[in-house]
Amino acid sequence: MFDLTLFEKRLAAVVATPEVVVADVTQEPPPQPPPPFKIAYSLVGLIETTDGSLKAVVYDQEHDELVTVSQGESLGRFTVETVSPLGMALSQGDRMARLDLDPVEDSR
Repeated sequence: MFDLTLFEKRLAAVVATPEVVVADVTQEPPPQPPPPFKIAYSLVGLIETTDGSLKAVVYDQEHDELVTVSQGESLGRFTVETVSPLGMALSQGDRMARLDLDPVEDSR
């Protein structure tokens, strides 16, 4: 049989919850993202050199002239990172931008 006197005692004790102190922290707003690149260049075409490397033909809108550049060369304040059959990549510091060739439509 059961000892019913066991159920006469209170088993749960009331424990005071500790007071939570929240420090007054003012958060600074996150830094603004850098402004978007102003790229005044248009990729016009590609030239394959005799050694098989590619050069990009770029229209410089600010100076109204065509320029040819290859990988590693400077284009204004940008560096040409890559030149590939699909386009080219420019960098300025830790930021990158791509100029892609428009696909040519077959008129057949």
